[in-house]
Amino acid sequence: MKKKYLLYLTFFFLSINIFSQNKEIVFQILDEKEKKPISYATIILQELKRGTHADLDGFFKIPEKYLETISIKISAIGYTTKELKLSDFKKNAINKIFLKPFVDNLTEILIVSSKKKVNLSAKSIVKKSIENILENYPIKPHSYIGYYRDYQQPTNTKYQKTRKLGTNPKYINLNEGIVESFDQGFQTNKLMHEKNQTTLYKFKVNEDFLIDSLLKIPYDNKANKFLKDFSITPFGGNELNILNITNAIRNHDTQSFSFVDVLDKNFVENHTFYMQSTKNMNGISLYEISFKSQKEKTSFDYSANGKIFIAKNDFSIYKIDYTIFYKNDKKPQYSVLLEYLPKGDKMFLNYMMFNNLFTIKSTDYLKLEGVSYINKQNVFNLFFNKPILESSLKPISRNIKVYYKNKRLKIKSFRLGKGSQKRILLNIDRRQLIKMGILNNNITEKELNENLRFELKNIKALNGMIVNDPTTFEFYQYREFFVQEVFENKNLPIDGNFIDKILPISKATENPMNFKNEYWLNSPLKNAYKIE
Repeated sequence: MKKKYLLYLTFFFLSINIFSQNKEIVFQILDEKEKKPISYATIILQELKRGTHADLDGFFKIPEKYLETISIKISAIGYTTKELKLSDFKKNAINKIFLKPFVDNLTEILIVSSKKKVNLSAKSIVKKSIENILENYPIKPHSYIGYYRDYQQPTNTKYQKTRKLGTNPKYINLNEGIVESFDQGFQTNKLMHEKNQTTLYKFKVNEDFLIDSLLKIPYDNKANKFLKDFSITPFGGNELNILNITNAIRNHDTQSFSFVDVLDKNFVENHTFYMQSTKNMNGISLYEISFKSQKEKTSFDYSANGKIFIAKNDFSIYKIDYTIFYKNDKKPQYSVLLEYLPKGDKMFLNYMMFNNLFTIKSTDYLKLEGVSYINKQNVFNLFFNKPILESSLKPISRNIKVYYKNKRLKIKSFRLGKGSQKRILLNIDRRQLIKMGILNNNITEKELNENLRFELKNIKALNGMIVNDPTTFEFYQYREFFVQEVFENKNLPIDGNFIDKILPISKATENPMNFKNEYWLNSPLKNAYKIE
């Protein structure tokens, strides 16, 4: 029996105010030395205590109305933090901001006790960081508001060619929202605790991008929508909850995803760790530690690798980047990216992403839809959902086999229906029909249908589809949450509508909110396609 396991794109941000569209100032963050984009940097609007994030190519936008009054602070792991005034930038240009790499030599790592000095290995540092989770992360009620989105992206051009699209879409079924997540603290179960809830303030299906209902079906983990050798709890199509469950730091004492499993118990024992260097984040020195899964404890077919960044001063985890691959396949089976930042004396979520490779079968394929029997003519009518290519029926004895009570019937002749190439008429040997009692009408229609069986192969539709051979497509499913503001010591409101944890977010009720301070839907700019 096969073992089952549990379970970045290039885009350009368009910041949209919840109530109205504003002009924006465009930025790109680059490495000062290499002149290459810095992905997913954090940008804080200092006077508002609110943030946004750069994309994979380092782009971000800020509403023009903040130009004269706001300053920003830009930070990224491994770079010197930079503070700038928006008034220094141009309105109608891409403003490039260069961050300087922070150089910090890796020094000897020691724990000093009253008796002796002990060298700390990479494994010991990771173990210490996990032991300190309840000290470093909030155990009191808090919340965070941010921009959530989920979407799909094809892994190759097969989908584009089948659907006859001009370009290969990068965003399909783009769902976006502004949500507030209420959390009672890291000592509670994120999904099960009754006061760990999420409020929806804004939701939209972005119709500027391709919409395909086929891809919206929940995972059945079997035949229609599934991952190879892995399974995903579908939550009724609630992609936000699927994202939440993969947050291994927040769910440190419960199952998250393979091969992290339960972070407290399994992460250290399932992986080998290597010290790489020391990085900097907002003046805090971080250990950069790489890791890979141990095959004898996880899987010989799958391998995982990644990096974890841990603060020197208190062993808090700033970032985990985790990816799993199948043998020599370069396409990740799934990836998880988690980032936390300090506020006060605790670490709070800043960004999380989970994407997984999945296979889906198209429902649009050539198939048999019905059968009828004409007694007087010794003919079976086979009804298909698409016009049949007549030449594909030959040889008929090989491509269509008819059985009654597991005994094969001989087809004497065949033809396509008049005026409809969706119907095949099969003339069956008369002597067999008499022998089996079919011709003499000694059986009911129900008995006939229960005992009749057809084997079809190689038959083609006029459009080239092969019978009973649904086209399969491979996609990546992305889920992302960008925190814009954290609220310490905030309790769940008594009234309000919360997102049902086992229904799609699109089914949730939007809640009113006094947006004295504004939040953004960071929608990418692309051409529109729509398939209903």
